[in-house]
Amino acid sequence: MVDPEGRRYASCASTGSFLIIDTLSGRGLVKIDEEGHHAVLPINSDDQNVGDAISKALAKSRILPPGEAKAFLAPRKGKEEYDARVLRLREALGFKTRRALFENMQLVQIESKDGQIELMPTNHEKLEGWSGDGIDKALHIMLPANADARLLGSSLRIVLARCI
Repeated sequence: MVDPEGRRYASCASTGSFLIIDTLSGRGLVKIDEEGHHAVLPINSDDQNVGDAISKALAKSRILPPGEAKAFLAPRKGKEEYDARVLRLREALGFKTRRALFENMQLVQIESKDGQIELMPTNHEKLEGWSGDGIDKALHIMLPANADARLLGSSLRIVLARCI
């Protein structure tokens, strides 16, 4: 289903060594969409490649019909998928424990709507939990939806530095 407002969602997590860019889908609530675009890039990847990965992730984001969204967002299924994903990331990136993967992770939420892309820093509240609490909206970056990949990539780096 295509959202009439054209909303699309993605996220970028930084471990300090890698950028993990994912498509998010759902309905109201969103989570990582295994059918979406996923990229794991070295932290020193150029802004063009980072921006391209974000654009691809946003392009694959889906707003699901109510019935499909309920199944997609089911807590038990979500936990199983999340745990499997964490294990894959740990193994692929060489982290021995969950703590090592998450302890210094920063997360940027990305939303495309109304012809704009908004990059939002987050507050790392607990080992595997982030929110927008304590983040002033003035720290968000707004770009036109047609911003070039290099600008999108460089803006992401600025927003990552604003995470707390």
